[in-house]
Amino acid sequence: RQQTDGELFRLPGCGHVARLRRPSLTALAATSNGVPNALAAAVLRLLAAPPAKTDDERVGNVKRNSQGYLEVAALCLVEPRLQLKGEPGEGEIGPQDLSDLDYAWIYHTFVEGAATESAIFRLDEGA
Repeated sequence: RQQTDGELFRLPGCGHVARLRRPSLTALAATSNGVPNALAAAVLRLLAAPPAKTDDERVGNVKRNSQGYLEVAALCLVEPRLQLKGEPGEGEIGPQDLSDLDYAWIYHTFVEGAATESAIFRLDEGA
């Protein structure tokens, strides 16, 4: 069931349940209001990157675009919030709490992938 504040998913790497929402990356990358200027180039590289065909290519993409993946995950995670600076507080997690697979899945499957690809990770609100 769609919520205005996101939907519940089980993240494929760490296995934790999180509430995620899909931001408009193109609109955010095109302005300095949504994505800081220093990060706009990283987000644009992610948008322009061809899809990885092998696990080695996926790992290489994650390493090359790690800051962009962190920022995209922070935009998507409604609950818990992803705290990128300092120690996480109540209702927050740090970057180390998610796996590389989680970051890659959030970007490549949840944000830019088809709804059917992420549907297997979606949870009912009562779960």
